[in-house]
Amino acid sequence: MKKETYLSDEKIESLKMFFKDKDCYLEIMKNLYKTRNGLYSIIEKRPDLKEKVYPQFHTLNNLIGTLLIDDNVEMLELLRCSSKGYTS
Repeated sequence: MKKETYLSDEKIESLKMFFKDKDCYLEIMKNLYKTRNGLYSIIEKRPDLKEKVYPQFHTLNNLIGTLLIDDNVEMLELLRCSSKGYTS
């Protein structure tokens, strides 16, 4: 049988526990958005660092995209809160 992911079953279970409920998910996603915004701010303010920082921004952006839920209303709320800097 072909392995579906590089992550072990134990790591996948750890991820499930990490995102144990809606509140945890939203808090984690808000923090990921804030971190991505911070990296983007560095890129804007310090173009000389773009070569070092952009790969981190790109990786985080892809991770966020992978973790996005399908509920558009909930995601809009998340985006609204993260853009205002709320933490909960």
